Amino acid sequence: MAGMIEAWGRGIERIMQECAAAGVPVPDLRCEQTGLWTVFHFLPEQ
Repeated sequence: MAGMIEAWGRGIERIMQECAAAGVPVPDLRCEQTGLWTVFHFLPEQ
């Protein structure tokens, strides 16, 4: 089980790195009662 959690934890870091590499804004992360929400912001031309 610990191996799964470690893998899950790296996902957010990888998302941030890939957004930075692509030159797009990093997403907002919101923790609510219903779960963790990831909100991506796209550039107008995309």
